Amino acid sequence: MRKKNQLTPFGKAVKKKAISKSLTLTEVAEAVGTSSGYLYLIMYGKRKGLKYRRAIGDVLDIDVERYTA
Repeated sequence: MRKKNQLTPFGKAVKKKAISKSLTLTEVAEAVGTSSGYLYLIMYGKRKGLKYRRAIGDVLDIDVERYTA
C-alpha cells in the first residue's frame, strides 16, 4: 500500500492562508510566476522551490524563514 502524499508544514500554511484570503492555489501560483503544478510540488515537498518561496510568502503574508530548515 502506497503512502499518501502529505503537505509539508509550509504547504499547510500556504493552503490555510490562501483559503483565508479567498485565493485559489492557481491564483497564488500565477501571482508568483509559476504553475499550479509546481506550487503543488513545493507544498508537498517534492521540490524545494527556493526561487518562489519568498514570493509565495509575500503574496500570502507567510513568514518563510519559519519554514526554512
